[in-house]
Amino acid sequence: MLPRLEPEDLEMIICGSKVLDFEKLKEATRYHDGYNENSETVKYFWQVVNEFTEEEKKKFLFFTTGCDKAPINGLGELRLTIIKHGDNEELLPSAHTCFNHLLLPCYSSAEKLKEKLLVAINNSEVV
Repeated sequence: MLPRLEPEDLEMIICGSKVLDFEKLKEATRYHDGYNENSETVKYFWQVVNEFTEEEKKKFLFFTTGCDKAPINGLGELRLTIIKHGDNEELLPSAHTCFNHLLLPCYSSAEKLKEKLLVAINNSEVV
């Protein structure tokens, strides 16, 4: 006999986890084309997203993955790849949602990165 599912269980199966544990995402993230976990821009990035509100975190997830919820087993299951995208800090970050790739230019400060990332995530749409 199958166990009885509660509505919350069914919602989790269909919609994914509501818990956005960005520490788990950080642990699962890979880096390419000149970035690694010790790169200044990468450090700025994690500082900025960890300071985001829950709504901004959802927008970031939507921007990078096309979905604003975590996978069923949490953000540790998401394989985000952060790719260096040049040295022009006037460029906005961009993403390839099919591959969970974030193309992140080098920024000189956390403030500059936050400014550009917020513009990108607040103006992203489904194309």
